[in-house]
Amino acid sequence: MMDLPQGAYERAFGHASPRIRGREVLRAAPGRRHDSVRIESISMGVMPEQAAEWNRDWGHLGVWFDQRTGHAVFENRRAKLRYMRATGYHDRDEICG
Repeated sequence: MMDLPQGAYERAFGHASPRIRGREVLRAAPGRRHDSVRIESISMGVMPEQAAEWNRDWGHLGVWFDQRTGHAVFENRRAKLRYMRATGYHDRDEICG
């Protein structure tokens, strides 16, 4: 467990937690980065009939399109960002990149 400094919760979330009083310390479990996990996107997908063509055209960027559903499946976050830059997509939820 790691200790967060006083006021870190308020800076991160914009409000005080009702469970934190006075000088109590918020404990957070160490997390693991999920950059290596496949990311699936419905909105950046294509029609299932187009999946084979798009796999040929964009597969070198680390994205493949599911033949059954047409959803875009990215190898990792870096592949997602490369594909988004190449095709002009913009992800408002993306923190940086």
